Amino acid sequence: MLQYSLSASDECAMPFRNWLCHTARFFLCHRLEANEIWSYGSTFGENAFLSKKALGLRLASFRGWKEGWLAVHAALIAIKGPSGKEVFGCVSLPKGAGKTEVATMISTLKGWQIRFLGDDVVWIMVTPDRKLYALAPENGIFACPDNSTREQNPNMFKMLSKDAILVNCATTNRGRFFWDGLENFLEENELVKDWKNEKWTIEQKRTPSHVNCHYTVFTSSAPNVHPYWELSTGVPLSFIVFGCKRTDQMPLVYETESWEHGVTMAAGIRTISHSPLDKPTSALVPDPMCMRTYFSFGVGQYVKHWLNIKENLSEKPTQQGANPAGSSGKSILRGDCLHFEMQKKDPVILELVVLMNDEFNSNKVEVRQNLNRISYKHQEEITRDIQQKEGLVPKIFMVNWYQEDKDGKRLWPGFGENIRVFEWIVKRCVTPQETAAIPSAIGLLPKQLNVNGLRTNIEQLLYVDNNFWTKEIRHIFKFLENQLGVENIPIINQILTNISNRVTVTSKQ
Repeated sequence: MLQYSLSASDECAMPFRNWLCHTARFFLCHRLEANEIWSYGSTFGENAFLSKKALGLRLASFRGWKEGWLAVHAALIAIKGPSGKEVFGCVSLPKGAGKTEVATMISTLKGWQIRFLGDDVVWIMVTPDRKLYALAPENGIFACPDNSTREQNPNMFKMLSKDAILVNCATTNRGRFFWDGLENFLEENELVKDWKNEKWTIEQKRTPSHVNCHYTVFTSSAPNVHPYWELSTGVPLSFIVFGCKRTDQMPLVYETESWEHGVTMAAGIRTISHSPLDKPTSALVPDPMCMRTYFSFGVGQYVKHWLNIKENLSEKPTQQGANPAGSSGKSILRGDCLHFEMQKKDPVILELVVLMNDEFNSNKVEVRQNLNRISYKHQEEITRDIQQKEGLVPKIFMVNWYQEDKDGKRLWPGFGENIRVFEWIVKRCVTPQETAAIPSAIGLLPKQLNVNGLRTNIEQLLYVDNNFWTKEIRHIFKFLENQLGVENIPIINQILTNISNRVTVTSKQ
């Protein structure tokens, strides 16, 4: 059950200049066992769209913990290279670190393409044939446009051209929206009024848009949405990327050496926070698994849950073309409590039915969504096709797009150029023997990254600074000890100890 209150009576008909709220008595309550969310008086969109983070991550992650599946704060993307082979993966980044930009980006490399199935919430389940499949349950994008330009993020501007809602942004006397990053695109005599409808000029220190400036659009309005985005069977995961937003020596990208290594490093993520819960600061905050503000149970239990998922996976590929759903023809995603079943409504239209069983909620809920573009025959073809893709334990990578030089200039261009990092990631998943990686104290670094045409210091971006990592591992160890009790999880204790020893050895060489 979802309940949201604006803190205003139904009879109230007077006009308001601000969002109806009651910040002095605001609360957001998740009754996990009762499967209920109560929200009152909030000014924040995520606390009004209760089906988003409150249900999609907090309630869902609790259910996943009980039932053996994962709810992840991530974008679900598909990458296709010149060979035509498509690989699916999750990209989990902290709030404000660019998940939606990754999902909607246009590749700058010829022959490479990124499409997305969801930009914010991903549900991951182990299938009967012991593989990880994922789907994005949302129908919509809710993101912040700040510092995005038409050149950097053209797909976002296409989405905003119609059927879009923008809040807390500035406007101009030419009828255009405006935010930080668009200063150089103002036309002659174009005047700006900030989010409070007050005159604003470039010389002023205050930002034209509110920190909670957001836009909302339909997923289907994105030019690069994947045609399978509504597919109930989900897609097979080949990689999982965790990232942070840091200006220090955190490398651009590295591959972890195992599932456990990846989970450990993801649990120790520290980042510059853009959460509305924090005051603006350059200080780093812990953001384990990029779920800092979305945990509904203990951090330690969530991390252990990730480690336990590995026990249900097979590292040996099954026979190509095998039907993971068995002979029933039902969806690959099957849980004890959450079922995804394809039902033939007519020869063309399919219906997705999500059933929550009586054990979890005494009132059985049915949520129906028409899949308007996929025929039943096409559904079977898709299932057979994606089963032929990688089915091993997904590789886990760590990324950081935001490293800066001593003058505060960003070293990596980001946006569409991020495809160069994903090119290496995909090749490490598909052809690891042909895609060289260099062992380091923290993991595997690219031996060669395609930076043709870029003016960037790739050596600095990939450099593993021993002094930096000595301090970083100390921070991670301290945080995880407080949250998990590292001594009680031998594998995490061993991984951090090994990295610390490697850093010490290499610093003496």
